Amino acid sequence: MSNEAPWDSEEVGRHDNHQKETLKYALEVIKLLFVLSGGALATCSAFFSNKPGLAASVFEPARWAWVSLTTAIILFSLALLLILARDYAIGERWREEVEDGSDWSISIWWDRWAWAAGLTGVVAFWIGMIAFAIAAWVYLGHGSNLSLPSLP
Repeated sequence: MSNEAPWDSEEVGRHDNHQKETLKYALEVIKLLFVLSGGALATCSAFFSNKPGLAASVFEPARWAWVSLTTAIILFSLALLLILARDYAIGERWREEVEDGSDWSISIWWDRWAWAAGLTGVVAFWIGMIAFAIAAWVYLGHGSNLSLPSLP
């Protein structure tokens, strides 16, 4: 261990606190987006499913909203699962180091996959919210010349 760079324990403590706060904020944002996605999905579903005489032009953006918001929820769940799995792996590796002095490292891919799932979920959330707004706009009669590509 004498070959390692000398670390200022105060600086390491500040770094650790910063990382903990960043993770805390990230988890809060993910939870907020869960609530917003679920609420928008429930509102969209309840509103449009109770209107049997809706014009066909309303259903396409509503479908986009349902698919995108559901995808966002799935991706946010995946991001949370990856963060939990990564933290569990870090804890286990740390325990092994304390118990028997073995070296360890954690793959950067945990973070990359969590970021990919989270950011893709945010994009799906945006698409879903925009599609929901378009569906409402068309329903109110203001979007007769709006066109969206149809889902398969």
